[in-house]
Amino acid sequence: MELLQALYRIAAPSGNEKAMLRFIEERLKAICGVRYDIDAMGNIYVVKGNAETYPCVVAHTDEVHYRPETGYEVISIHDAIVLGYNSTLGAFSGIGADDKNGIWVALKCLEKYDVLKCAFFVQEERSCVGSYRADMEFFEDCRFVLQCDRKGNSDLIVSINGMALCSKQFIKATEYKKFGYKRATGLISDVVALKQNGLGVSCVNISCGYYEPHTDREYTVVADLYKCLDFVQHIVETCTAVYAHVYKAPKRHRYAGIYGWGGFDDDLFEPHYAGRPVHPKPADNHPSHYRTMLKRMMQMVDADPSLGLEALAARLDREFPMMRYSDFSMAYSNIMGKQSLTPATERH
Repeated sequence: MELLQALYRIAAPSGNEKAMLRFIEERLKAICGVRYDIDAMGNIYVVKGNAETYPCVVAHTDEVHYRPETGYEVISIHDAIVLGYNSTLGAFSGIGADDKNGIWVALKCLEKYDVLKCAFFVQEERSCVGSYRADMEFFEDCRFVLQCDRKGNSDLIVSINGMALCSKQFIKATEYKKFGYKRATGLISDVVALKQNGLGVSCVNISCGYYEPHTDREYTVVADLYKCLDFVQHIVETCTAVYAHVYKAPKRHRYAGIYGWGGFDDDLFEPHYAGRPVHPKPADNHPSHYRTMLKRMMQMVDADPSLGLEALAARLDREFPMMRYSDFSMAYSNIMGKQSLTPATERH
C-alpha cells in the first residue's frame, strides 16, 4: 500500500508529469538489474535482464486531475478502498488511479521478475501523444504487451472500435476466465497507438480496480487491483511464446444519418483520422470552443450511442474547424469514461 499511496500523492496532470517521471526514475534506480532510457518526449523504456524475448507491461504517467496545492490527502479505508480528499475544500478529489494503478502493476512486476520490459508513456490523456511517438524498436523482441488502464475488475480489452488487438491464441493462453475476466471492447489507450504504429505482437488492456475515472469521486478497490496484478503475473509467467499479431484496419459500420446529414460510410473518413496523433490544424482552440464542442458531442452520443470516435470527429470537424483530432478524442474519452458503447455486433 505504501507504493500505491505514494503514487496517488503525486500530481501529474497531462503535459506536466515531471514529478511522476522523477519518482519512477528513482524507483527504477533502486531495482537491481534494471536499465532504462528516456526519449525526447519523456517516455521511459525499461529493460530488466537479458533474454531473446521479453514479456512487456506498459502504463501512462499522466492523469486528468488538476489538484490544489494544499489540503490534498490520500485516504485508505480499512486497506480496502483508497480515495482522495481535499480538506481545504471539504470535498473528494481524484487520485489519478487512471493510470497510477497501471504504473503500480508495472513496478511490482519489475521488482519480482528477472526478465521484463516496461514502458511508461506521457500524455495518454491527450490522445496518446507519447505512445504515438514511441520507439517501436524497443518492442521488436517482446512476446506480448499488457496495459492496465481500464476501470472495473473484469474487462480484458481485446479490440478497440472494431480493431483487433491480439490473436485468439493469446486470448486463450491468458486463461482469463480463471481470474474472473471476460473479453470486452474498449476505447483509445496506449496499446492502440502501439498497434497502429506497427506493433507486431498481441496486446491487451486490463481492468485494474479503479472506478469513476476522470471524476473527483475516483477511487480504487484494493482487492480488484491485486486481482489485476495476479492476472498480469500469471500471463508473464505462463505465456512464454511470442504471440504474433498484425494490425488490420478496423471494419467500419454505416450509420443512419442525423442532423440532416443523411447516411454515410465512415470508411470515407478513416484515412483522415485513424492513426494520426497530430492534426495539421493550428492550436487556436479557446477553452470555450472546446466546451461547446464537448456539449455538442454529448448531444450526438445521446441521440445515437452507436456513433464511434471517428464518426463523431468526421461530423464535428465541419462544425468546429479549429479543433484537432486530439481534442475530439479527449472529449470522447471524457464522455464515455473509457467504457465502450460500440454496437452490439462488435461486442465479444
